[in-house]
Amino acid sequence: MDTTPTPTMTERASRESWTIPNLRSATPVATIADKSMTDTLPGLSELVAATRAWSRARDDYDEAKNRALYNETASYPQPLDPALKEAVRALGDRYPKAVAYQRAQTYGRASNYLKAGVGRRAMQRLIEETSTSHGQIMEEMETEWTIAAQRAVDNS
Repeated sequence: MDTTPTPTMTERASRESWTIPNLRSATPVATIADKSMTDTLPGLSELVAATRAWSRARDDYDEAKNRALYNETASYPQPLDPALKEAVRALGDRYPKAVAYQRAQTYGRASNYLKAGVGRRAMQRLIEETSTSHGQIMEEMETEWTIAAQRAVDNS
């Protein structure tokens, strides 16, 4: 029988280095299908990079604004560069199928299993069906989700 005492949480914490991960610098976990799509779908990698740059700039601005509001010594931040948002819009106009894939990907990562399933099916259709327009696939995805959500409300 082992008589070694079990360390308490404070003892364990003092021995181990506990660090809080920097979630901003963490790279998002992508599936193999997502990685292969960024290589094969035209414009998707540029759109993802531009969207991330815009999102990071917006988050930095919000953080600086909050610091300025709650800390009298901090200066108010400069406004966001509109060129970043225009770059995202321009890429979206140039690559509408990549925008559709990104929207379906957002649905596919939803916490609601019905919505996630609708998004994954739309992603699969965008990959496999070249004859169907991406607009039609997105419209069907929205309709399918609306019907599923309405059924869930009706059943509750």
